[in-house]
Amino acid sequence: MKKHGVDGACKKRKSSNQVTLSEADAAGDAQETADGCTSLRTSCSAYQEYTSKVVAAKAEVLKLADWGTVKALNPAPKKWVSPQNHIDVFKACSSPAAGKRICGQWKDRLYELLEEKMNTVTLPAKCGGKATIGAVKSNLGGSGSLNCCVRACGPGTKWNSWPVIWDQDAMTPPQHSSNRFYTSPCPLPEGGIPKDAHMLRVSTCNSLSWNVGAFCVLIKLTKKNAAISASQGALVKGWVEVAQAPMDPAGTTFARDFVNAGGTGGTATERLNQGLRITRMGDTIMREAIATLRFEVASGSSM
Repeated sequence: MKKHGVDGACKKRKSSNQVTLSEADAAGDAQETADGCTSLRTSCSAYQEYTSKVVAAKAEVLKLADWGTVKALNPAPKKWVSPQNHIDVFKACSSPAAGKRICGQWKDRLYELLEEKMNTVTLPAKCGGKATIGAVKSNLGGSGSLNCCVRACGPGTKWNSWPVIWDQDAMTPPQHSSNRFYTSPCPLPEGGIPKDAHMLRVSTCNSLSWNVGAFCVLIKLTKKNAAISASQGALVKGWVEVAQAPMDPAGTTFARDFVNAGGTGGTATERLNQGLRITRMGDTIMREAIATLRFEVASGSSM
């Protein structure tokens, strides 16, 4: 069987225990570093220990309960309470499936707002020029369409996923076929999940590797149901809570060591630094997007 990635590079370079991830890609892996944005050096032993953790973590992801069951077992009745005459703004698709959990105009508008906010984060030209969830087209970045990356636009692409995923997919994210890559699941919030709330996992097309540009969002946006109530009260209520997505599987700090230029000998590179910047800005990005969306929903509700 042909060896790929760092495994192949380690086998090829028997005289050295050090390989760069760009050399690993040349050996046949996902071409993740082909644009030159990432060039990190690691030991074969560190990599092999990491991939063993990834294999175990991917197996654990598959064991997680479904989103509906988790919500039912972990309600948060005292948090983010909407009026009784409110309904969820984000509609479930008629036939929910991976990548098709939520449908409708407000999901689409949220993607537009996220793209707009992401684009304010500038990147080196070789990394796409600006952060994107798909609309900014580049060689290894966006495809030109919202929520669709060149390497992450659903099953059959390198990551078998999308940059923004909801609920079940955020909790049990689709995984890259290579054991070098791990898409971390969003942790369940302490205290449970409010009624009508959703979990989003957001990453950028420019920083898919190592979960470095990924963050998790618990979001709730409800509006008055005009069909059952014409009474006075808030037209729209909205909340958002953001946390960084875990970078590593349990039991390893491989990715974090790279990013922090830590013990593996890795060097923090442009794309990794920019990914961390996106993660740090996640709270601001989401709050500004939801504030705008809340106003637009209210305007629509009042028509």
